[in-house]
Amino acid sequence: MLVPSPQNESGGKGKKVSLVKELIVSLLRGGYHDTTNHYQPNSDKSNPPPPPPPPMHRDNEPTNEQQTCVHNFSNTQYCSDTASNKPPYPTGTWERYLRATNNDAQEAQRRLTETLLWRSQYGMDQILSLPHTQFDIIKRYYPHAFHLQGWNNEPVYYESPAKINLEALKQNGLSLENLIRHYALITEFMWSYVSPHQHGPMSRGITVIDLDGMRMRDFVGDVVTFVKRAASFTSQHYPERAGTIYILNSPPFFQVIWRMIKPLVDPVTLDKVRVVQNNQGHFAIRDALMERIPIQNIPREYGGESQYMLGGAPEEQLLQELMNHNNYHGNKPQNGHVCRFCNQLQEAQR
Repeated sequence: MLVPSPQNESGGKGKKVSLVKELIVSLLRGGYHDTTNHYQPNSDKSNPPPPPPPPMHRDNEPTNEQQTCVHNFSNTQYCSDTASNKPPYPTGTWERYLRATNNDAQEAQRRLTETLLWRSQYGMDQILSLPHTQFDIIKRYYPHAFHLQGWNNEPVYYESPAKINLEALKQNGLSLENLIRHYALITEFMWSYVSPHQHGPMSRGITVIDLDGMRMRDFVGDVVTFVKRAASFTSQHYPERAGTIYILNSPPFFQVIWRMIKPLVDPVTLDKVRVVQNNQGHFAIRDALMERIPIQNIPREYGGESQYMLGGAPEEQLLQELMNHNNYHGNKPQNGHVCRFCNQLQEAQR
């Protein structure tokens, strides 16, 4: 449900204010990376996740009520593939859909059925094993990256919407649909490779949205359409994955609209959001991020002490290597080293 516009909004400025409000609501509804992946591309040795970081304490476990609901669902047609008698999605999926629907069994069934259909139609089961020849161009003109983990081993994702160069992307032959599919791919990658508890019922991510350089006039056109569509499909098909959402370097106009929206946002969602204004400086950003991320895992660009620049963390190196493997059929050298995915395939075939 979109937030109604105030009576005094009129003309171009009023339309843009309304768009900003609509965009913020979309981000919160979808968690902007509110991702639940109920698909595991390969469970064999051909596509294993990287070694997990040292174990830390886990998030809250499912409630007794949720566990009871999951147990009651276990024999329904939605919980098993009648041909193979195996679940069509990993353990933990039902818990997330139940949490998203307040333990409404019928609604959880409906939503999961829609998601399984969407995954089939969109080819999500194969997306991490197919070539993605536009990957390097998108990474060049669309600033986004995974970077290490939070205090509870949550994957951390950074993005700078104001710095997306749509004109350059269009000149290189990319469409909005290409960007949406890329976003779906990195969502799959996040929960198939990056998260050490990728299929646990309480696995959540941390999203950092940097609004540095964002102007009111930027909240129109394809950038807004892209963000809204990305937020829409993640909220529909990836529920209960959002942990903390940081909005950094928010401009003054964002603060005004945020104050208007806050009373209409449910307390659970509101508790996930941290907003740091653009006049508060690096120390404020660093301190806010340190609530959920160790300082040694925070990029230096945001006042942290990470040994990696943003975009150069092991998660990004792994993603680049996977894309090279898919795009070049494993024939492209990986910085002088043999492709790890080729090695894994060879070992699996022995």
